Amino acid sequence: MESAKNKIEIFETNGLYGCRDSITKEIVIEAQYDFKPIFHNGIAIVQIDNLYGVIDLFGRILVPTIYNCIYEFQGKYSKISLEDKWGIINNWGEEIISPQYDRIGLSDSIIFSEGIAIIQEYSLTKNKLIYGFANQYGQIIAPPQYSIAHNFKENLALVGLKNKIGYISKLGTIVIPIQYDDAEDFSEGLAAVKQNTKWGYIDQIGNIVIPFIYNTSRPSSEGLIAVKEGRKWGYINNSGEAVIPPIFDEAYDFHEGLAVVYKGHKCGYIDKQGQVVIPFSEDLKYDFHEGLARIRRNNKEGFIDRTGDVIIPISYDHVHDFSHGYTELYDNKNSLIKKIPNPLIE
Repeated sequence: MESAKNKIEIFETNGLYGCRDSITKEIVIEAQYDFKPIFHNGIAIVQIDNLYGVIDLFGRILVPTIYNCIYEFQGKYSKISLEDKWGIINNWGEEIISPQYDRIGLSDSIIFSEGIAIIQEYSLTKNKLIYGFANQYGQIIAPPQYSIAHNFKENLALVGLKNKIGYISKLGTIVIPIQYDDAEDFSEGLAAVKQNTKWGYIDQIGNIVIPFIYNTSRPSSEGLIAVKEGRKWGYINNSGEAVIPPIFDEAYDFHEGLAVVYKGHKCGYIDKQGQVVIPFSEDLKYDFHEGLARIRRNNKEGFIDRTGDVIIPISYDHVHDFSHGYTELYDNKNSLIKKIPNPLIE
């Protein structure tokens, strides 16, 4: 059936939904869908008898209703399932990866990370899922073989075999040998790796930058790494040089130039010189995002600025960090009260 000359509108007949030209009213798709299509970015997922497809704003059927499940699109891509196997389609309806794997991705929220997706296959011999990688062109860069796999970060992905950890490139080649007892993703060119009982840091070609002397691991954040020496926390730079002495009972990553640190059960914020810029208190404090940080006081949440002044009242049951200029405020039933703009952005 031809598409509409104008954008379509949805009509309903006997509990089923179809599409017609919004100007001429000519029917483009007969009423057959079980639920009213809801469009996002010009496309909508449709359903007939528990099978799913995709249409666009002009009534073109991009994907026929053949799949058992289609996830909401993440940008240009969506996960699909057919007969308990999973694959990936793009927003033109093309199968990038045909439904052949037991899982796609590590979570529902991420398909591709830096252009690479994790594919999972159940191994009968190992009696567990094993992991591989595919790119956005559907090319398998590493077939399922790894017992552990993380999404790509800074062009490398953490992988594991036989209780050891290493890293592969986007070509699927092993760049850093699978030899460490534990490891973390790369951040600012460094990854925390563990040998025996101690942690150190390597660069992206596997050189040891910071020796294996620490009992814990934290990522590099804005050029500094929180490290624990004895029972206290301080910070080193990406060369391993001490910057802020270990005087805190807990220390977290820097965000927008400030980090949350604890002394006893009280927390405050320090700058990169170790100076306290927002005093310690019993309020629970979070990282800064877009110039504001969540704060929790007496089981209520609000926002403070970089001087510690309350900018949004501490009167909500839950708030989200600011993102793209907005935050969401919730009540005690986790129902959205309202979405408000960042008052610091004109």
